[in-house]
Amino acid sequence: MLFKRLAALVVLLVFAGFATPQAGKRPITVEDLWKVKRLGKPSISPDGAWVAIDVTTFNMDDNSSNTQIWLCSTDGKTQKQLTFHKASSTGPLWSPDGKSIAFTSKRDGDTTQIHVISPTGGEAKQLSKLPMSASGLKWGTDSKTIYCVVRTWPDTPDDESYRKKEKAKKEEKSSAVIIDDALYRYWDHWIADGKRPVVFAVDVESGRHRNLFAGAKRSLPITGGSASDYDISPDGKEICFTSETS
Repeated sequence: MLFKRLAALVVLLVFAGFATPQAGKRPITVEDLWKVKRLGKPSISPDGAWVAIDVTTFNMDDNSSNTQIWLCSTDGKTQKQLTFHKASSTGPLWSPDGKSIAFTSKRDGDTTQIHVISPTGGEAKQLSKLPMSASGLKWGTDSKTIYCVVRTWPDTPDDESYRKKEKAKKEEKSSAVIIDDALYRYWDHWIADGKRPVVFAVDVESGRHRNLFAGAKRSLPITGGSASDYDISPDGKEICFTSETS
Protein backbone atom coordinates (compact mmCIF):
# COMPACT_ATOMS: atom_id res chain seq x y z
CA MET A 1 0.00 0.00 0.00
CA LEU A 2 2.87 2.37 0.84
CA PHE A 3 4.47 1.90 -2.54
CA LYS A 4 1.14 2.51 -4.29
CA ARG A 5 0.87 5.78 -2.39
CA LEU A 6 4.44 6.69 -3.33
CA ALA A 7 3.76 5.94 -6.98
CA ALA A 8 0.71 8.20 -6.91
CA LEU A 9 2.74 10.88 -5.16
CA VAL A 10 5.51 10.75 -7.76
CA VAL A 11 3.01 11.06 -10.60
CA LEU A 12 1.38 14.02 -8.85
CA LEU A 13 4.71 15.80 -8.40
CA VAL A 14 5.85 15.19 -11.96
CA PHE A 15 2.75 16.54 -13.57
CA ALA A 16 1.81 19.25 -11.08
CA GLY A 17 2.01 22.55 -12.91
CA PHE A 18 2.33 20.80 -16.27
CA ALA A 19 -1.31 20.43 -17.21
CA THR A 20 -3.52 23.47 -17.29
CA PRO A 21 -7.27 23.27 -16.58
CA GLN A 22 -9.49 23.48 -19.66
CA ALA A 23 -6.42 23.48 -21.94
CA GLY A 24 -7.08 22.40 -25.50
CA LYS A 25 -5.33 19.37 -26.92
CA ARG A 26 -2.09 20.06 -28.78
CA PRO A 27 1.22 18.33 -29.47
CA ILE A 28 3.80 18.30 -26.67
CA THR A 29 6.62 20.76 -27.32
CA VAL A 30 10.24 20.87 -26.17
CA GLU A 31 9.27 23.74 -23.88
CA ASP A 32 6.61 21.55 -22.27
CA LEU A 33 9.10 18.78 -21.58
CA TRP A 34 11.55 21.11 -19.87
CA LYS A 35 8.78 22.41 -17.61
CA VAL A 36 8.38 18.92 -16.17
CA LYS A 37 10.20 18.55 -12.86
CA ARG A 38 12.70 15.70 -12.60
CA LEU A 39 12.62 13.60 -9.42
CA GLY A 40 15.55 11.90 -7.71
CA LYS A 41 15.62 8.76 -5.58
CA PRO A 42 13.07 8.95 -2.71
CA SER A 43 14.04 8.35 0.92
CA ILE A 44 11.27 7.20 3.29
CA SER A 45 11.25 8.35 6.92
CA PRO A 46 11.64 5.63 9.59
CA ASP A 47 7.99 5.98 10.61
CA GLY A 48 6.83 5.72 7.00
CA ALA A 49 4.92 8.99 7.14
CA TRP A 50 7.15 11.11 4.90
CA VAL A 51 9.24 10.91 1.77
CA ALA A 52 12.24 13.14 1.13
CA ILE A 53 13.05 13.60 -2.54
CA ASP A 54 15.10 15.99 -4.63
CA VAL A 55 13.24 17.85 -7.36
CA THR A 56 15.06 19.44 -10.29
CA THR A 57 13.66 22.35 -12.27
CA PHE A 58 15.08 23.75 -15.49
CA ASN A 59 15.36 27.21 -16.98
CA MET A 60 15.63 27.23 -20.77
CA ASP A 61 16.32 30.96 -20.93
CA ASP A 62 19.69 30.73 -19.21
CA ASN A 63 20.28 26.99 -19.80
CA SER A 64 20.42 26.17 -16.09
CA SER A 65 18.93 23.80 -13.55
CA ASN A 66 18.46 23.78 -9.80
CA THR A 67 17.68 20.92 -7.44
CA GLN A 68 15.99 21.30 -4.06
CA ILE A 69 14.67 18.85 -1.48
CA TRP A 70 10.96 18.41 -0.88
CA LEU A 71 9.04 16.54 1.80
CA CYS A 72 5.86 14.72 0.82
CA SER A 73 3.52 12.90 3.17
CA THR A 74 2.84 9.31 2.15
CA ASP A 75 -0.91 9.89 2.45
CA GLY A 76 -0.60 12.30 -0.49
CA LYS A 77 -2.02 15.26 1.40
CA THR A 78 1.08 17.41 2.01
CA GLN A 79 3.99 18.57 -0.14
CA LYS A 80 6.47 21.17 1.10
CA GLN A 81 9.85 22.42 -0.03
CA LEU A 82 12.57 21.85 2.58
CA THR A 83 15.68 23.52 1.09
CA PHE A 84 15.82 26.90 -0.65
CA HIS A 85 19.54 27.61 -1.10
CA LYS A 86 20.72 28.97 -4.45
CA ALA A 87 23.04 25.96 -4.66
CA SER A 88 21.48 22.62 -5.51
CA SER A 89 20.75 20.14 -2.70
CA THR A 90 20.73 16.49 -3.75
CA GLY A 91 20.46 12.92 -2.48
CA PRO A 92 18.38 13.36 0.72
CA LEU A 93 18.69 10.49 3.20
CA TRP A 94 16.76 10.14 6.47
CA SER A 95 18.68 9.29 9.63
CA PRO A 96 17.55 6.06 11.35
CA ASP A 97 16.27 8.06 14.34
CA GLY A 98 14.19 10.27 12.04
CA LYS A 99 15.64 13.49 13.45
CA SER A 100 17.78 14.58 10.49
CA ILE A 101 18.04 14.40 6.73
CA ALA A 102 21.51 14.27 5.19
CA PHE A 103 22.20 15.52 1.67
CA THR A 104 25.03 16.80 -0.48
CA SER A 105 25.49 20.36 -1.73
CA LYS A 106 28.24 22.62 -3.06
CA ARG A 107 27.48 25.71 -0.97
CA ASP A 108 30.91 26.96 -0.02
CA GLY A 109 33.96 26.34 -2.17
CA ASP A 110 34.57 23.97 -5.06
CA THR A 111 33.71 20.68 -3.39
CA THR A 112 30.42 18.96 -2.65
CA GLN A 113 30.00 18.48 1.10
CA ILE A 114 27.61 16.65 3.41
CA HIS A 115 24.90 18.77 5.01
CA VAL A 116 22.18 17.87 7.51
CA ILE A 117 18.80 19.51 8.08
CA SER A 118 15.88 18.94 10.42
CA PRO A 119 12.73 17.61 8.70
CA THR A 120 10.86 20.41 10.49
CA GLY A 121 12.82 22.95 8.43
CA GLY A 122 15.28 25.70 9.31
CA GLU A 123 18.84 26.23 8.16
CA ALA A 124 20.92 23.28 7.02
CA LYS A 125 24.27 22.65 8.72
CA GLN A 126 27.40 21.76 6.79
CA LEU A 127 28.74 18.63 8.43
CA SER A 128 31.82 17.61 6.46
CA LYS A 129 34.92 19.60 5.61
CA LEU A 130 36.51 17.18 3.20
CA PRO A 131 39.22 18.37 0.79
CA MET A 132 37.37 16.46 -1.94
CA SER A 133 33.71 15.98 -2.90
CA ALA A 134 31.46 13.48 -1.15
CA SER A 135 28.72 11.27 -2.61
CA GLY A 136 27.04 7.92 -1.98
CA LEU A 137 25.85 8.67 1.56
CA LYS A 138 24.78 6.08 4.14
CA TRP A 139 23.86 6.53 7.81
CA GLY A 140 25.18 4.35 10.58
CA THR A 141 22.34 2.62 12.45
CA ASP A 142 22.98 4.73 15.57
CA SER A 143 22.60 7.99 13.58
CA LYS A 144 26.01 9.12 14.85
CA THR A 145 28.04 8.49 11.69
CA ILE A 146 27.53 9.22 8.02
CA TYR A 147 29.53 7.24 5.50
CA CYS A 148 30.35 8.56 2.04
CA VAL A 149 32.31 7.85 -1.10
CA VAL A 150 35.17 10.12 -2.14
CA ARG A 151 37.79 9.88 -4.86
CA THR A 152 41.37 10.11 -3.71
CA TRP A 153 44.80 8.79 -4.67
CA PRO A 154 45.93 5.49 -3.11
CA ASP A 155 49.06 7.20 -1.74
CA THR A 156 47.16 10.08 -0.06
CA PRO A 157 45.40 8.46 2.93
CA ASP A 158 44.95 11.73 4.85
CA ASP A 159 44.02 15.37 4.20
CA GLU A 160 47.58 16.71 4.36
CA SER A 161 48.97 14.30 1.77
CA TYR A 162 45.92 14.82 -0.47
CA ARG A 163 46.22 18.61 -0.44
CA LYS A 164 49.98 18.41 -1.04
CA LYS A 165 49.56 16.17 -4.09
CA GLU A 166 46.64 18.19 -5.42
CA LYS A 167 48.68 21.40 -5.14
CA ALA A 168 51.64 19.80 -6.90
CA LYS A 169 49.48 18.62 -9.79
CA LYS A 170 47.94 22.07 -10.22
CA GLU A 171 51.40 23.58 -10.39
CA GLU A 172 52.67 21.15 -13.03
CA LYS A 173 53.65 22.97 -16.20
CA SER A 174 52.34 20.21 -18.42
CA SER A 175 48.83 18.74 -18.38
CA ALA A 176 49.78 15.78 -20.56
CA VAL A 177 48.91 12.33 -19.18
CA ILE A 178 50.60 9.03 -20.00
CA ILE A 179 47.95 6.32 -20.28
CA ASP A 180 49.05 2.70 -19.97
CA ASP A 181 45.67 1.15 -19.20
CA ALA A 182 42.83 0.37 -21.60
CA LEU A 183 40.34 1.76 -19.08
CA TYR A 184 41.09 5.47 -18.92
CA ARG A 185 37.61 6.96 -19.28
CA TYR A 186 34.18 5.85 -18.08
CA TRP A 187 31.29 7.53 -19.89
CA ASP A 188 31.97 11.26 -19.38
CA HIS A 189 34.40 10.81 -16.47
CA TRP A 190 38.17 10.72 -16.96
CA ILE A 191 39.84 8.22 -14.63
CA ALA A 192 43.41 8.53 -15.87
CA ASP A 193 44.26 10.85 -12.96
CA GLY A 194 44.88 7.85 -10.69
CA LYS A 195 42.14 8.67 -8.16
CA ARG A 196 40.05 5.81 -6.85
CA PRO A 197 36.73 5.73 -4.95
CA VAL A 198 36.98 4.82 -1.26
CA VAL A 199 34.73 5.10 1.79
CA PHE A 200 35.09 7.75 4.48
CA ALA A 201 33.31 7.90 7.85
CA VAL A 202 32.15 11.31 9.13
CA ASP A 203 31.26 11.87 12.76
CA VAL A 204 27.91 13.68 12.95
CA GLU A 205 28.66 15.56 16.17
CA SER A 206 32.16 16.83 15.39
CA GLY A 207 32.33 16.61 11.60
CA ARG A 208 35.68 14.81 11.80
CA HIS A 209 36.32 12.30 9.04
CA ARG A 210 38.57 9.31 8.46
CA ASN A 211 39.51 7.20 5.47
CA LEU A 212 38.34 3.63 6.10
CA PHE A 213 40.48 2.37 3.22
CA ALA A 214 43.74 4.02 4.33
CA GLY A 215 46.58 1.56 3.84
CA ALA A 216 44.25 -1.17 2.58
CA LYS A 217 45.44 -1.06 -1.06
CA ARG A 218 41.83 -1.53 -2.06
CA SER A 219 39.15 0.65 -3.59
CA LEU A 220 35.58 0.48 -4.77
CA PRO A 221 35.16 -0.29 -8.48
CA ILE A 222 36.64 2.51 -10.54
CA THR A 223 33.60 2.41 -12.82
CA GLY A 224 31.25 2.58 -9.83
CA GLY A 225 31.97 4.22 -6.52
CA SER A 226 28.40 4.65 -5.32
CA ALA A 227 26.35 3.78 -2.23
CA SER A 228 25.41 0.47 -3.87
CA ASP A 229 29.07 -0.65 -3.73
CA TYR A 230 29.31 -0.82 0.06
CA ASP A 231 27.34 -1.35 3.27
CA ILE A 232 27.94 -0.98 6.99
CA SER A 233 27.21 -3.65 9.61
CA PRO A 234 24.44 -2.85 12.16
CA ASP A 235 27.02 -2.43 14.95
CA GLY A 236 29.22 -0.17 12.79
CA LYS A 237 32.28 -2.38 13.26
CA GLU A 238 32.54 -3.85 9.78
CA ILE A 239 32.16 -2.72 6.21
CA CYS A 240 31.22 -4.93 3.27
CA PHE A 241 32.19 -3.65 -0.16
CA THR A 242 32.81 -4.52 -3.77
CA SER A 243 36.51 -4.11 -4.38
CA GLU A 244 39.22 -4.03 -6.95
CA THR A 245 42.92 -3.75 -6.25
CA SER A 246 44.53 -0.33 -6.62
